[in-house]
This record gives sequence, C-alpha cells and structure tokens, in this order.
Amino acid sequence: MKALKMTLTVLALLVSQWINAQQALNEEFQNYLNEVYGAYDQGGWEMLKSYYSPTATEIDPVGMINSGLSQLDAYYKNFDALLEGKPSFTNRIKSAKLIERDVALIIWESTGEFKINGETLKNSGTTSAVLVKKDGQWLIEQTQLTPVRTGDENH
Repeated sequence: MKALKMTLTVLALLVSQWINAQQALNEEFQNYLNEVYGAYDQGGWEMLKSYYSPTATEIDPVGMINSGLSQLDAYYKNFDALLEGKPSFTNRIKSAKLIERDVALIIWESTGEFKINGETLKNSGTTSAVLVKKDGQWLIEQTQLTPVRTGDENH
C-alpha cells in the first residue's frame, strides 16, 4: 500500500510539473503572438517581416502558398494597400510544443476585422506555425492560416 501511495504521489508531482511547464510555454508564445501582431499593428508588413525567416513559407486562408521573403513581401504589400485603416486581430494560443530547443510548433485561434472597399470583413480561424530560434529570436519558418467555415458558405 505504501508503494502505491508513493507511486501515485510521484506521478501527481510529475503531472503537475508538466502542466506548469506547458502553461509557461503557452504564456511565452502568447506573448510572442502579442508582439508579432503588435508589430503588424504598428507598421504593417514592414514591421512584421522581421519576424519571418528568409526562407519562410505561408499558406493563406484560400490556400495560396508564398515562399521566401520576396513572395511574402509582394503578398503583404498588396494586402496592406487594400486596407482602409488598421485591421484588428485577437489571438489565443491553443497549443505550443518545443520540437527541439530551437524549433517550436504553435497553434492559435485568431479573429480579424478589416475594411476593404468600404466593406468591413470579419474572419476567424486556426493558425499553425513552425518557429525557429535564430540568435535568440523566434522566427516564423512556416505558417498556415485555416479559416473557420460557417454553414452559409458555398463549397
């Protein structure tokens, strides 16, 4: 009986430590997202691109793939030119995992609201990203933005 109690106590301690570590990791990457989206809010793509690696790939909500900073540069400059005013985003980390010390996978829920051609557009979805750490800074290496489909859309 003592052995069982000791085993359960050790197991509870390990689970508690894992939960605390996961919460700290989620908090770290929530802060990172706040910083990334804050940079975009402050200066659009020109501020955002410093968070992308030179070889980054992004899959946008309609499935378009942009690879490398030159393609991402053209994509975001076009997007920024269409915007009327600043967009607003809300992001919440759902999951974060260190694959290695300098490679992470993060998944977050995102909602956005922006105005194009006088029309306010709202979207929501789940985004995933693979981040790499270079010189102490996390950089986006690959990201995919997946919109949440509603029942009134044509497929």
